[in-house]
Amino acid sequence: MLKNIKAVEILNKIIIQCSRNPKILFVVDTIGALLSCAFLFMIAKKFSLNFGISETVWVNLSLIALLMAFYSTFCSLGVKHRWMSFLISISVINIIYCALTIGVLIYHWSELTALGKTYLSAEIVVILLLVFFELNTAKTISLKK
Repeated sequence: MLKNIKAVEILNKIIIQCSRNPKILFVVDTIGALLSCAFLFMIAKKFSLNFGISETVWVNLSLIALLMAFYSTFCSLGVKHRWMSFLISISVINIIYCALTIGVLIYHWSELTALGKTYLSAEIVVILLLVFFELNTAKTISLKK
């Protein structure tokens, strides 16, 4: 139980820090989307057979991740005010991307290898964790007002 309390304290400290400088979350989102794009494109071009579904699916997911990276970059560089609305919008975009990835996972379940299932599942978990921080940071910002 003590470990759970410590974990909650750490999460709260991260959220408070992010609410002081929300740009951090957009930078993290940009880096994550670029990494996702690179991995998905690499899988598409070199390892699609090892992951179990066609190159086209991986390329399409990588292009969506690239668009998300552009949006997050715009937010991190261009947004000076109204952080809360942009945090909510990137959270919604991330949730939609997760839903699409879950759809790919379900639709191609029988074709995906264990490696493909693991990669897509891990990507979903990481993005949902980021969404958790984005939404809680937006909430903390709104409570300050």
